[in-house]
Amino acid sequence: MKQTPKPPLFSRGYKVFALILILAILTAIGLPKMRQWLASDTNLAQNKQQS
Repeated sequence: MKQTPKPPLFSRGYKVFALILILAILTAIGLPKMRQWLASDTNLAQNKQQS
């Protein structure tokens, strides 16, 4: 019985798809935190200027 090797194109495409999926999840998790951090940072800067 001879095993048929998977086509390299498919496995490469799968790796790229997985990488994009991971990046998308990380961005979805990270973006709100970054926005919150940036917002608090700008608020601190504005408060310093006012006082």
